[in-house]
Amino acid sequence: MTLLVIPNYYGRVTNLRIPGWVLKIAVGTAIAILAVSTHLFVSNLQLRPKAKDYEKLKADNRRHQQEIMRLKQEAETILDRIQALEELDRQVRELVDLPPRKGKSSLGEGAGSVGGGGIPGGIPGAVDSPSQGPQGEKVPGSAKALDSSSPRALDSSVDESSRVLREVATDFDRLNALLEQQVVNLERLKTLIISRRKYLAALPTRWPVRGIITSRFGYRRSPFGGGKEFHDGLDIAASIGTPVVAAGNGRVIFASWLAGYGRSVIIDHGYGYRTQYSHASSILVRRGETVKKGELIARVGSTGRSTGPHLHFMISVNGKLVDPLGVLP
Repeated sequence: MTLLVIPNYYGRVTNLRIPGWVLKIAVGTAIAILAVSTHLFVSNLQLRPKAKDYEKLKADNRRHQQEIMRLKQEAETILDRIQALEELDRQVRELVDLPPRKGKSSLGEGAGSVGGGGIPGGIPGAVDSPSQGPQGEKVPGSAKALDSSSPRALDSSVDESSRVLREVATDFDRLNALLEQQVVNLERLKTLIISRRKYLAALPTRWPVRGIITSRFGYRRSPFGGGKEFHDGLDIAASIGTPVVAAGNGRVIFASWLAGYGRSVIIDHGYGYRTQYSHASSILVRRGETVKKGELIARVGSTGRSTGPHLHFMISVNGKLVDPLGVLP
């Protein structure tokens, strides 16, 4: 091919000879460029909808990730409450002398692996592992499924993931409320048990001395002559020096000589109960001391108005004398 370059006005005419192989290369290059440009343009048109779907998936995944983080914090809160519940259970069992539970709580183990993949870990829809579910199955709407999913299928998959997260959040809320109620119930039970144990410890049900009952509560023939008299306690005969113990927890309100009763100790147990231990040979506690059930407080004697060594034991309830045998087991 010959190419002539002719100026408009003045100048020399240029004669350019273009070999055939150069022309072929130029034409081939132009065709190749056109083909590539056409392919890129068509591909761009085809990828635009998928790019929008991918952006939507990324936004949904970010939203899901935020929800997963919230659920993670909720799971940690539930785990803390489960541990508090187990601690309360242990305390209550100790209070009622029950053996501790064997092994770990199934709730405690489950709370540490919410979503199968665990928290932190593999909850479906997480950005870090978008294609794995709790048991390794493929999660609909994941990035790997994008290329083969239609927009309608993708929207359906995202909606399903959102539904699952909402259900998990609802279950967490229900579990949280249930645990809260169980904690309240156990706290109440613990308070009741402590109160009951305190009452039972204070109740004067411990025999104050080992011996033989020689005189019961009520009317009897006077051992000093003069007919019948009201005996206001229980006489338990024992050798001089035999230990006398408190019948229940309480506070010593009297520890001295008492006219007619000799050396005596009076204990206020609360709940309206008071006990008196008389005719002792020695007193081993002082007024104002706190004593425990079974604690040594005196020793048997025969002081005061007495016919021999014994303990005169009295119980009053709300200021009224009662038969000790009606309280002692």
